[in-house]
Amino acid sequence: MGIRGSSTTPLNLENVPVPVENVLGEIGKGHQIAFNILNVGRLKLGAGCVGGAKYLLVEALRWAKQRTAFGHPIADLGLIKEKLGEMIAKTYAVESMSYRTTGMIEQLLEGVHQGAPTASAETLAALQEYAVECSILKVMGTEALHFIADESVQIFGGYGFSSEYEVERGFRDQRVNRIFEGTNEINRLLIVDMLLKRSMKGQLALIPAAEKLADEALSLAPSEATPDEAPLAEETRLAEGVKKSALLVAGSAVRKYMMGLEKEQEIIGATSNLVMESYAMESALLRAGKKIEKSSPDGAAWDVDAARTYLHAAADRAESDARRALARIAEGDMLRTQLALLRRFLKRTPADTIGLKRRLADRALELNRYPFA
Repeated sequence: MGIRGSSTTPLNLENVPVPVENVLGEIGKGHQIAFNILNVGRLKLGAGCVGGAKYLLVEALRWAKQRTAFGHPIADLGLIKEKLGEMIAKTYAVESMSYRTTGMIEQLLEGVHQGAPTASAETLAALQEYAVECSILKVMGTEALHFIADESVQIFGGYGFSSEYEVERGFRDQRVNRIFEGTNEINRLLIVDMLLKRSMKGQLALIPAAEKLADEALSLAPSEATPDEAPLAEETRLAEGVKKSALLVAGSAVRKYMMGLEKEQEIIGATSNLVMESYAMESALLRAGKKIEKSSPDGAAWDVDAARTYLHAAADRAESDARRALARIAEGDMLRTQLALLRRFLKRTPADTIGLKRRLADRALELNRYPFA
């Protein structure tokens, strides 16, 4: 279908002698290296999707300004601006996750001396530490690029279906990304599995946090949220609400199914979606917040618009996933109680995402590119 310049063929190695100086790691523990190669691949694939997204965005911007309908460039049309704005917001979120994840891994690797005997083990440990984030970036990056490739073809209309235009190749080539480095379905299962295993080992306080939320669900204590006019204050509360929603669903699922949870893949997938949205929302917020600190709310206006656009859409998706999972897990009064708590976590005033997307699209059309450095 795609990547036609790359020849993919099987390579079988059977009883191949390996010189001792060429052995990687310890004999019998090669699987650890193989698994961490997957972590590296997921990290690079997710980050690489940002480049593909930017490339397709430029193509879509160029075509939208060039193509006319009803006497005007289609770039003037609201539905086209909505597509462009959404493409920009998704790219911003994935790019923010890429910066954050690679930065955290680099910090762990700063003290590693590559020539030392322990370098290999220390590098593997650093990658394993952020295996969850690598999987999140892979899934979110590839699915964002798929959306952007699809919308680029749509903006081109019938021309986008022709091999004469780059967006056709872009759509074909990107499709395998959701299969590379472990399918997105496998990675969704892995994200929850890794988090639960860390919790069972006491490395992550997921269960105590979920139990605290369960107590909160029974008491339905008044919300402690207070009005805050600071930039992105509402969005910060939303990100926290999605994180709580993930704990609510995960805790409820573990209590009901225990070891049988692995058979409820739909619930695991929904929980994984909540975890991923939480990481993406927080990453976009952190990036926009740093831009505000370095300049001013006005100087960071485009970052704020991108973050708000992404976060409000993400909250809608998260609420839908949480409701779907809770409806499977609970019933009757317990379900109504959990849904009431979910509404409190994600209570929000709808943002004018139409206006936000228009502003992002106008900025990109003015610059003829993705509007962030």
